[in-house]
Amino acid sequence: LPSARELDVFTAIGDGRDAASAAKSLPADLRATAILLNALAAFKLLEKKGEVFFNTPVSKRFLMAGAPDDSRDALLHSANMWKRWHLLTEVVKTGKVPALEEMAKRDDSWTRTFIAAMHKNGAFRGGQVARLLDLKGVKKLLDLGGGSGAYSIAFCKANPALHAVVFDLPTVTPLTTEYAKAAGMDKRISTVSGDMRADPLGSDFDVVYISAICHMWSPQENKELFVRVREALAPGGRIVVQDFVLDSTKTKPRMGAVFAVNMLVGTKGGNSYSADEYFAWVKEAGFENPELIPMPGPNALVVARKA
Repeated sequence: LPSARELDVFTAIGDGRDAASAAKSLPADLRATAILLNALAAFKLLEKKGEVFFNTPVSKRFLMAGAPDDSRDALLHSANMWKRWHLLTEVVKTGKVPALEEMAKRDDSWTRTFIAAMHKNGAFRGGQVARLLDLKGVKKLLDLGGGSGAYSIAFCKANPALHAVVFDLPTVTPLTTEYAKAAGMDKRISTVSGDMRADPLGSDFDVVYISAICHMWSPQENKELFVRVREALAPGGRIVVQDFVLDSTKTKPRMGAVFAVNMLVGTKGGNSYSADEYFAWVKEAGFENPELIPMPGPNALVVARKA
């Protein structure tokens, strides 16, 4: 599927093409195109009638240019991940990821597809997280590493009095503004560009929300980040971490354990962490009463208050 997206096969198929016509349109090798199209038909992503291939309801909705829920950019992120996963054997042997680029140095195409993938996740989960957190009385929220602002958009919809600040890299915040404008939230969502590990985060926030960030950092980097988050919060403010949160064996949930391998091949020190680790880190940083709030699926929320 990632290769089909890189080639934009489903857009090329359009209202129907045989393998020869599709190969010419892509352009690609005829034999290889026929094999790929047959495999996609086997997975019900295309329908084959005689020698002609057609898009299915699923591919028409998600995989074609101009589709109602066009997910092609998000799929390119999967293709980018595969380029790292094939290095797994070497990484396990050496403990080091070869030729790893910091996100701030990656090209616009990579950044845009990564943010599109994260936006899909955030848009799906945002309303649910807003309900679990109970944002009544929250007026100022920092969405740390907030990417597209998907969660900030959901939080602002849930609380009309809320103003959210999305803090992210200079390569990302222009995309945040695009998504906020598209959602009609550009007056209530602002951006700050910088490095969350070094640059000022701001102050007097009621909530600092950190989604899908901690798994990129080492334990020491997370400890240091939580200290900085505490300094950015108003008295009694909350830190909220949303991520894969493992049990004490670090084998459950399964997706969280497997995702740790993705961090192994894609970061210098990232991992999936356990609730015990998160609780220890927030207490060490000066928070109290940490709690774990389960979510449907493999993710959970870790919430604690500034002591």
